[in-house]
Amino acid sequence: MRMHESIFFKRTTFNRTIFFLLGDGLLICLSLYLAFLLRFDGVLSARAFQQFTWSLPVFLFVRYAVFSAFRLYRMSWSYVGFYEIMDILKAVTVSFLILLGLI
Repeated sequence: MRMHESIFFKRTTFNRTIFFLLGDGLLICLSLYLAFLLRFDGVLSARAFQQFTWSLPVFLFVRYAVFSAFRLYRMSWSYVGFYEIMDILKAVTVSFLILLGLI
């Protein structure tokens, strides 16, 4: 079986959704980690790292839930326009406000 015939490389809705979920997860993890580094002047103590590890699942859950509620993983990125960008802005704002309330 050739690589380009593999099920993982076919353009399907499922594969696209998995790609965006993994990409968002990676970016959320990285942004939270960098925020902690910035907050603690580049040095994470054991307590700060524990806070990071406790915060990460909450951040992932809230972001994924809100992004799914705003149907960001169902939009076609080939035809993104003003309304889709506004949906992204709304989803990020709502998830930020939820996380701010939890903090």
